[in-house]
Amino acid sequence: MFKTKHMGYPVQESHASPVLGVITFSDVRRTPEPERGVIRVRDVMTSEIIAIEADADAFDAFKLIASDNVGRLIAIDHGRMVGIVSRTDLMRSVQFRGAYG
Repeated sequence: MFKTKHMGYPVQESHASPVLGVITFSDVRRTPEPERGVIRVRDVMTSEIIAIEADADAFDAFKLIASDNVGRLIAIDHGRMVGIVSRTDLMRSVQFRGAYG
């Protein structure tokens, strides 16, 4: 998390398996420091997954992020995760469109 500056990651058993949850910097921060080296991801992750279809409108994604007060959504296509769209991604897109039309 510190190297990439991303604040949340999907949790999967393998690349092809379904998303089990999302682990965020906040999840890790809430874990007592002595436990951080031994606790399992599944014990601290958020298991409620908030997803959006990959071909959904960006404004719908922004509304979902705002209404659920989350920083990111899992983008899915035919039930499989194909990516993540974050609040920051959407804000950058709006800024880019404003600057370059």
